[in-house]
Amino acid sequence: AATSIDPTDDNEQNEIDRSETDTESLLTIIAMLRTTVDQSTHEKEVLEQRLIEEQVRAQQEIRSFAASLEGVEDLRRSAEAMSRELRKIKVKGYKPRSSDFLTGRSCEDLTAVEEA
Repeated sequence: AATSIDPTDDNEQNEIDRSETDTESLLTIIAMLRTTVDQSTHEKEVLEQRLIEEQVRAQQEIRSFAASLEGVEDLRRSAEAMSRELRKIKVKGYKPRSSDFLTGRSCEDLTAVEEA
């Protein structure tokens, strides 16, 4: 008995081979995409952590700056008060208060301040 070669058998085998190749290609692409997603997820988490750290650092810097500004404001108020007091002394002359004597300063010391 002679065996006959059926051309449809070859076409079916070729189709199966192509299907298997396509499946393998798709699986490879899916694996690459999963790797990319995993890397992107890790990078996102790292960047989120850096952002949180940067926000904390920025808040600390702002608090520090605000404290410095408060100190500057206190100095400004003190300087204004001293300036008003000196103007008053120059216009009206120096009149010692009882609190001035409690500081242990002599009248000569206080007069020298008045003249300055």
